[in-house]
Amino acid sequence: MTDQRKARPKPPQLSLPKWELAKECACCEAVDTTKAIKVDSLMRIHGQEISYTADKYQCAECEHTFQSPEQATKSVKAARVVYQLEHSLLSSAEIIVARNEHNWSQLKLASMAGVGIASVKRWESGKAIQTKDSDKKLRAAFAKAVSSATYKEERYEMKPSTLGWGKVQFAPPKFVQEAFSTPPQRNSTYGITDECLIPG
Repeated sequence: MTDQRKARPKPPQLSLPKWELAKECACCEAVDTTKAIKVDSLMRIHGQEISYTADKYQCAECEHTFQSPEQATKSVKAARVVYQLEHSLLSSAEIIVARNEHNWSQLKLASMAGVGIASVKRWESGKAIQTKDSDKKLRAAFAKAVSSATYKEERYEMKPSTLGWGKVQFAPPKFVQEAFSTPPQRNSTYGITDECLIPG
């Protein structure tokens, strides 16, 4: 019986030559006339024409323009950022910053938002744009984490109880942690004896 789980051979790795700016223009063959410029460009994303600024090279003689692979990649990402701004979607940078503020891994964010980790990786790298529904899920995950990590300062009043420690009906997490970290004292910081905490 053959083992179907046997690892498949890896595809051969192609080593492409490093891109270098040619000294001669590909159109007019003029030498050392190429310069870096910024050009207003258009790109169609989800059926919509997006206007953005792209970095390109141009020949000063024949005005032929072209892009390096790195410039082409940056252009796509720049157009996607403009699209996200126009549609009020979180940008790649905003997703990364929000995730780091919560100390989440990409897997944690995917779990909290109910999306695939592959999608999170594509969104953060700028290789894809999230849908409005996915954007709502991301925002809901970040908002939920913030609301659970913060709390309001409340007034408390002590009322008699015969339940020993009593039952804490309402208290922020930090209050509970500090108050119950040591045995109850009659003259403790939080005045916890055999009484019950309720909102004032």
